[in-house]
Amino acid sequence: MTKKSILITGSTSGIGLAGAENLARKGWRVLLHARNPEADFVLVTGDLTDLNQVVALADRVKKLVPALDVLWNNAGLMVTDPRTSADGFELQWAVNHLALFLLTSKLLPLVQAAAQGRIIQTSSFAHHIGQVPLPGGFALPTKQYNGWTTYGSTKLANILFTQELAQRLSSTKVTVHAFHPGYVKTSFGANGDPTKGNSGSFLAFAQISVEAGADTGVFLATAEEPGRSSGLYWSSRKVRKGSGKLTADNARRLWELTEKALEGK
Repeated sequence: MTKKSILITGSTSGIGLAGAENLARKGWRVLLHARNPEADFVLVTGDLTDLNQVVALADRVKKLVPALDVLWNNAGLMVTDPRTSADGFELQWAVNHLALFLLTSKLLPLVQAAAQGRIIQTSSFAHHIGQVPLPGGFALPTKQYNGWTTYGSTKLANILFTQELAQRLSSTKVTVHAFHPGYVKTSFGANGDPTKGNSGSFLAFAQISVEAGADTGVFLATAEEPGRSSGLYWSSRKVRKGSGKLTADNARRLWELTEKALEGK
């Protein structure tokens, strides 16, 4: 039997690494992604803050596998100070949404070549505080910058992207889902500094392990139930309603804004 293949972005630590280890134990061929090539086990590298490197990452994956059973868009960041990407976009929008959108579009033929391809987005409950961007909304704001609201907006975008992509792929065998991993004990949210973490938070008692955080992602990649539906938002292996902003109109509008922002890529 041919091994199933999965690419997990942002998979050298945290949820991504836990999910990779789980699937490797199940016999999957796991393509690990990292920003830098120094990590010992990295097979594919690419800096998601640079859209040209996102395209190069997709090209590397195409040379490694003829089909991709699962693309798990897990990479993400949260920063509290205003920063821009190599392409001039606000950094969280660049990594959490634009890179995800571009990588998925470049790898979609590989996912469609699988027997039943799946695409997964690691989103967040924080999408409830997010807003759908207006034209030009992927750039740094000219007024006060709020990193947490911006983060929530990118996580809202993950789910809206999931909804619209599922609609566009409704006549294919590919299914698309997004999920909230829970409040996971990782270095995530340390303003881009991987040496800092959230274990000192006053809510530390409520944190779950990275293995528990990855559980729903692994479920979406392997279980039969998610393969019978598409375009849904999950948490703890159950479908959730999510924000009232998760409408078809908002999903289409975000898609159009994103395509315009990525013209030429």
